[in-house]
Amino acid sequence: MSDTLIGALLSSSGTADIIAFVVENPFCSRSDVYRELGRSSMVRRKIESLVDSGMLSETVVDGRSLLEPTGRGSRIASVLMDLEAIATDASEPPDGSDDLPLTSGSPSHRPHGTGDCASSR
Repeated sequence: MSDTLIGALLSSSGTADIIAFVVENPFCSRSDVYRELGRSSMVRRKIESLVDSGMLSETVVDGRSLLEPTGRGSRIASVLMDLEAIATDASEPPDGSDDLPLTSGSPSHRPHGTGDCASSR
């Protein structure tokens, strides 16, 4: 179980897909989400969780319940899409050879015993 909302979001299979779908299809119905991602009690619970956490809002229009992203949900979806683009960018070598140099605050530049994992055991 994750201690952070974003950790829970990323560790829960399909949750990011639901947010992305609703961002790309504002005012969609739950049925639209089910058609795209599959109808299951898990998807239903994830939608409810996203509404409860303020990522999505649900409004009734002409008797239909419609989903739309909140501002926070839209921002999170944007970051998740950026992460997806970075993760799937075929132009970057998989060995990380084009990575930026480490900064002075990175763990490899800290004196031993000042926050690295091995010294905290």
